[in-house]
Amino acid sequence: MIQKLWNRLNAPFPEPEGWGEAFKNALSAGVIVAIVVYWIQPQEVRLQTSQKDLIFGALIFGGVTTTVALLFEFVFHYLLGVRRDVPSWTLLKWMISVAFLICIVAVANFLVLNWMQDWRVLSWGALSEMLISTFTVAIFPLTYFGLSTQHRASQRNIDEARRIQGQIYSEEEPPVKILLKAQNDETLELELEQLCFIEAQQNYVAVHYEASGEVKRTLLRSTLSSMEQQLSCNTILRCHRSFLVHLTRIEKVEGNAQGLRLFLRGIPDQYVPVSRKYIPVLRETL
Repeated sequence: MIQKLWNRLNAPFPEPEGWGEAFKNALSAGVIVAIVVYWIQPQEVRLQTSQKDLIFGALIFGGVTTTVALLFEFVFHYLLGVRRDVPSWTLLKWMISVAFLICIVAVANFLVLNWMQDWRVLSWGALSEMLISTFTVAIFPLTYFGLSTQHRASQRNIDEARRIQGQIYSEEEPPVKILLKAQNDETLELELEQLCFIEAQQNYVAVHYEASGEVKRTLLRSTLSSMEQQLSCNTILRCHRSFLVHLTRIEKVEGNAQGLRLFLRGIPDQYVPVSRKYIPVLRETL
């Protein structure tokens, strides 16, 4: 049981699909906090505070939570550049990041509470109590949400992988020469059918291709978008923000919480990821 849970914690976790999903998650957290704050008001506070003020206070705490969550998303993903579309982004790392977010939300709501009460409860003891109560309230919904989100995404992508498996290309391509040009005028010439996939690596792209029965790798100073334009054909597809894949090379498709994994002919020990955004494109193209 413990080993199974540990494996789940270290399995990939899906990233939010753009600002729309990030806003929905932040708003959901704000609504939950507002409801909880309203219902767990101490009895003496309920007796001294009008119903209107209780609702107003709960809405303020919910709004602060939503705002802090959106700012956290912006800093975490866009300013710090944390990648969440890679296998190393796991459920455990997601839970740690959310725990850190909970700390920030607790501090922000603590400051708002003091502001509403003329700074009468500003102390380390009160802050500690706020942190403990926030974690106590959040830990079980957090764990359930993380596990259920991971399970739903995994099951959805596993089912998608099974459907796409039956659409894989089987016909051979006619011999076509391709010439890949780098920004520094370096070139790489090969047959289209030799190409396996291309991966973006900062200011370079890594071209993986088969030659003399072996898979080779050549770095070119270029962008993935430039390679995509040079390889404008039906069998070369952008499947991830960092990958182009040669569709006729696909042998096997698997799914996990982050998307799909394509295993290619001639490369048994490596796979090409397909992010959720590109799954419909892959399905329609095959």
